[in-house]
Amino acid sequence: LPALLFEASWNLNLKELMRNWVAVVVLAVPGVCISMLISGYILHRTCGIAFPLALLFGAMTAATDPISVLALFRKLGLNKRLSTVLEAESLFNDGTAVVLFKLVLALSLAATTPGIFETSQEFIVTVLGGALCGVAFGFAGSLATRYFDDHLLEITLTALVAYGSFLVGEQLHVSPVIAVLMAGIVIGNYGSYSHMSASTRIAVNSFWEYAAFLVNSIVFLLIGLQINFASLIANGQAIFWGV
Repeated sequence: LPALLFEASWNLNLKELMRNWVAVVVLAVPGVCISMLISGYILHRTCGIAFPLALLFGAMTAATDPISVLALFRKLGLNKRLSTVLEAESLFNDGTAVVLFKLVLALSLAATTPGIFETSQEFIVTVLGGALCGVAFGFAGSLATRYFDDHLLEITLTALVAYGSFLVGEQLHVSPVIAVLMAGIVIGNYGSYSHMSASTRIAVNSFWEYAAFLVNSIVFLLIGLQINFASLIANGQAIFWGV
């Protein structure tokens, strides 16, 4: 997960993000929450799945992957702003969905159901804590690059920033996904242009492009290997309603 998130956030243009932040935030936070509720309700009503479990499904499927759509956008030469909004939203909706999943899981396992205030407070703390953790790692990594000019060392440093921010975010019980995203945005928009040479930026770009490709391929291969065809047929109706 850190490799996929860091590669995408490293390439995200901060100026374009700031110009479209309202659309991105609305789609990535309220949009994901609404999607989770609608998906969960449909599955609960049509398949008789307990509502907390149906909401867990909704949280997992609310974070869409736009890789094929973005490729189509580039091929057709569609509006750049639309591509930016879609790509940025797809990054931040991961963080929202992971936080929602953990909250819904905790609610479904808890003996007593916390109120909306406590749930909202935990959500905000988790997201903001992850963002602060990621920014700290991003600036620390950016400042460290000024002391050497070696593409191998700087590739290693970005890997430490990506996985370090994720692991520390988990230890602090904040969102590790948001932490990696913010770290990637900071080092990609600040560190790479302030303290990296052009040749190093090309090397780092190539490394993370390959890393994301490799991890993505492994993820889909593992999914395919774990799917049981008989189980797929047996649960066809629920899968239909899920889609």
